[in-house]
Amino acid sequence: KFIFQHINDPANVSLNNNWGLYKDRNGFLWMGGLEGLQMFDGFSTRIYKNLESDSTSISGNSISKIVQDNITPGFWVGTVEALNYFDTRKGIFKKYYPGSANGVATFIMPYCIDDSNKLWLFSGKKGGLFVFDTETEESRLVCISDEVMKFYPGKPKTKQVFSLVVNKNGGLTKLDFDN
Repeated sequence: KFIFQHINDPANVSLNNNWGLYKDRNGFLWMGGLEGLQMFDGFSTRIYKNLESDSTSISGNSISKIVQDNITPGFWVGTVEALNYFDTRKGIFKKYYPGSANGVATFIMPYCIDDSNKLWLFSGKKGGLFVFDTETEESRLVCISDEVMKFYPGKPKTKQVFSLVVNKNGGLTKLDFDN
């Protein structure tokens, strides 16, 4: 049985163009879009935005995706600027720049976490697929964009990948559109 609640109060839901939707372990609904990250607890909302004067704020306001961490109660948020870990106990963000030696990244999109708590993500800085080890906080380039596109026969018009499946053996599952 599904119960839907329509929220039409602009003061409570202010995000248009939602890219990420996530329900955490406490039942809170998190929405990410072009205007920041918003948490809805069933009664009211809280918006998290980048504050240049606060190093513990989210890295940017354009949210690409939200992924649950398998070990901690926190979760991972991709933005145009960086990968962010939100510590739900402390209410702060920690920023990471996978694939970047100088602390600058572009368009980080986390896809999923495998059973060993490694985060699979795309970074536009180097244009590739990375595995980010959440324990050591180190990233490893798996393949560059052209190699990622080998998963997609028929050469799609864009080089954007929106889903990955990590199988139980820790590898990627190839999706064959022709069969």
